[in-house]
Amino acid sequence: MNKKVLIVEDECITSLELENKLSNWGYTPVGIAVSGEQALEMARELRPDVLIMDIRLRGDEDGVEVAWKILDEMEVSLIYITAHSTDYMMERAYETSPLAYFVKPFNDGELKLALEMVMKQGVGNGPRIGKE
Repeated sequence: MNKKVLIVEDECITSLELENKLSNWGYTPVGIAVSGEQALEMARELRPDVLIMDIRLRGDEDGVEVAWKILDEMEVSLIYITAHSTDYMMERAYETSPLAYFVKPFNDGELKLALEMVMKQGVGNGPRIGKE
């Protein structure tokens, strides 16, 4: 089964590199969102299996806030890729039960392995910690 992946990343070069890598690894990148608002709209329309989510996005909301909104509406697996790895940010991200959290620059092999784990586990991150 080919997994649909929505890339939520506001850095053009990073998002295009991710899109190319995903395609080469056999995944289907269904779109690239640069803001939280755009990510929510695209997730509703495209119903991805996996979100690759940056923490810092264009607009008022960060990636963790957007992830909560999307997870409240649909079952989707979540992988964070970010340059921001403060304890506070990691704690907030952890509450969304991501399958992985990578700090840029990330290792391609580790990202590929995380995506392969998503394939084997099925869609969804499991029980979430922070919200009921």
